[in-house]
Amino acid sequence: MQLPECSVSECLLIPQLDSWVLDYSCRHRLEHLTKFCLEEGVIDLPQHGALPLRITSAVLWSIVKRRHTEHYERVLDFVNIIWHQAVDLISYRHYLKLSIAFKAKLVMEMFVKRQSLLDILQTLDKYFPKLVPDDPKATRRDIRKECQCRLQFRKLVVLLIRDECYRKRFLQLSACSVCL
Repeated sequence: MQLPECSVSECLLIPQLDSWVLDYSCRHRLEHLTKFCLEEGVIDLPQHGALPLRITSAVLWSIVKRRHTEHYERVLDFVNIIWHQAVDLISYRHYLKLSIAFKAKLVMEMFVKRQSLLDILQTLDKYFPKLVPDDPKATRRDIRKECQCRLQFRKLVVLLIRDECYRKRFLQLSACSVCL
């Protein structure tokens, strides 16, 4: 259901209703309404509370849904902030899966965009260091799985860097699987 813009603009002028409309649009993933509310500039956004967090998460969800990989570093920062500030919000394994997935996508996207191999290697070392600090919430199984995952990904990236023929085939196959 598409609301006429004039009625939304009038609703946003009512005190306290503007925040409610924005909050509702974020919670229900009504991207067009959220975008309209934010672009109008008539809403006085609070600095604290759930609303700024909802707006941020709605925008970041939109980035992930549309696969705008150039902004994945922001999504990764958000995941890290949530993990450190609200530790009980997600489990360690879920945090780890999200974190590794976004980092891996950032590195692999560098291959697709044909960035220099040195930059890719530096990014690999930044996101997938050989030694990982222990997290107190991680079990031995989590640590083992994380190390195994990091090691396998590092091996793949190093192979892609060293072997140009393999890299070209890999990228062609990746492009074909995205098209499906």
